[in-house]
Amino acid sequence: MNRFRKFVTSGVGFTFLVVGVTGVIFLFFFKNHVLEQIHGWLGVALVVAAVLHIAQNWPSMRNHLRNWRVYGLLVPIVLVVAFFSFGHRENGENRGGVNPRIIMQRLSYGRVSDVAKAFGQDVDTVRAAMQSDGLRVEDSSETLQDLARRNQKSPEAVLAYFTK
Repeated sequence: MNRFRKFVTSGVGFTFLVVGVTGVIFLFFFKNHVLEQIHGWLGVALVVAAVLHIAQNWPSMRNHLRNWRVYGLLVPIVLVVAFFSFGHRENGENRGGVNPRIIMQRLSYGRVSDVAKAFGQDVDTVRAAMQSDGLRVEDSSETLQDLARRNQKSPEAVLAYFTK
């Protein structure tokens, strides 16, 4: 197991970095399906790599855990992580910063022409792209929500045409 130490340690570092960066992107900027998949699968890889890392370094960790002062730092960290992991509210969440759900909800009530302008796109180009993919677009004054409902798509899928 020790001959794989550099791979396991590098794996922990790499997966931690990617999961951390994608988590920050989700919190402050945006979410999309590809990033969610990367975040999820590398999160699983991070757990596996961390377990292997702990197994490789168990004798050292056991020595550290014998010192009572370690718990003075470990217990508050566990409590803070538990609070932020389990203490938040999904509905009625009142956090500062950008909430992508609220932005998406507000954009879905916008007219196609207005959303195109907001993203700096030509409305006719966006309509042509939608129609070439088989979406029925009747008028530029309809809302994204109406367009999504008629085409049996999510508002996020329709919004993707404006961000290309």
